[in-house]
Amino acid sequence: MTTSGCLATCPNGTYPNSTDHVCYTCDLGCITCQFNSSHCYSCDTTLGYAYYRNYCYMTCPASTFLATGGTNCSNCNNTCIMCTDQVTCSSCTLNGGNKAFLLGVLCFRTCPTGYYGDDNFGSGPNICSLCNFTCATCTGYPSPCQSCITGYYLYQNTCINPCPTGYITYTPTLTC
Repeated sequence: MTTSGCLATCPNGTYPNSTDHVCYTCDLGCITCQFNSSHCYSCDTTLGYAYYRNYCYMTCPASTFLATGGTNCSNCNNTCIMCTDQVTCSSCTLNGGNKAFLLGVLCFRTCPTGYYGDDNFGSGPNICSLCNFTCATCTGYPSPCQSCITGYYLYQNTCINPCPTGYITYTPTLTC
């Protein structure tokens, strides 16, 4: 049954159009909207929709995750482009000021000791890869090593033991 008449406010699921004074239907999943059908203020969580920046989503957009309670999408941290919560990432920012590398479920701007940032020649994914087992720090695998673990000495970007003929070991810096 339909009725016609004037309302003081439009009911949930509709928004007022100030030009023709008609209540129009909000987009599917949007309980309250204003200005147009997709400018939402609340979403129908019983249908699986989550709110993020005035839109209702069935799946949270990239760089966001479904927050506790399942009603809103929240931003991942600024080094993460795919996450399940604020810190648990599955993919890191590929470039720019927030470029980061994935190790486990965390994104690092600089990889920890024993790892180097591998961006797959700029095409991603960005991950922290293990240095050669003799390197303490490196910029690639198996070299160039930048420093060595105890018992090995840096010689031409490689960690070796012993140093080659004609070189002596310099223990304070672990170099030949």
